[in-house]
Amino acid sequence: MNPTLSETLVWHPVAERLPDADITVLCWLEPGGEWFPGWYEDGRWHDAAHGGLLENVTHWAEPKGPQC
Repeated sequence: MNPTLSETLVWHPVAERLPDADITVLCWLEPGGEWFPGWYEDGRWHDAAHGGLLENVTHWAEPKGPQC
């Protein structure tokens, strides 16, 4: 039987800290409270699914994945 794996995400306010440009993170958008995978580069947020721009990103988180 496999144990249940869980992870607590740490959401960073973009006004306080930005991620490195070479990593994909979860981006939290307001209004609406939706998240998308993306990255930050050259002063802009990009949607990882199609490379388009994301606007109104207020927070970001970097999941670590299963730690087995």
